[in-house]
Amino acid sequence: MNYQTCSHCGKWKIPEGKTINDVGFKIIDYHRAILFKTHEQHTLTGSTKKEYRGRLSFFKRLSLAKGNLASEWEDILIGVRT
Repeated sequence: MNYQTCSHCGKWKIPEGKTINDVGFKIIDYHRAILFKTHEQHTLTGSTKKEYRGRLSFFKRLSLAKGNLASEWEDILIGVRT
């Protein structure tokens, strides 16, 4: 196999510049998990109010309130060793 295992956590490390297929895996399925959605609502005063609905932790809500970006989804790859 062309991948390495991290000694203290047991997770796989793929060398930089390589893809999953390059190190001996075949992707058999792909999912996109939506974490939250943004809804914009216009108020009577003419301004726009943003609401976030979904799985948001306390710290992610604080980060978004300060104007920072947050990932709205996670990509999940399911693969098998070839």
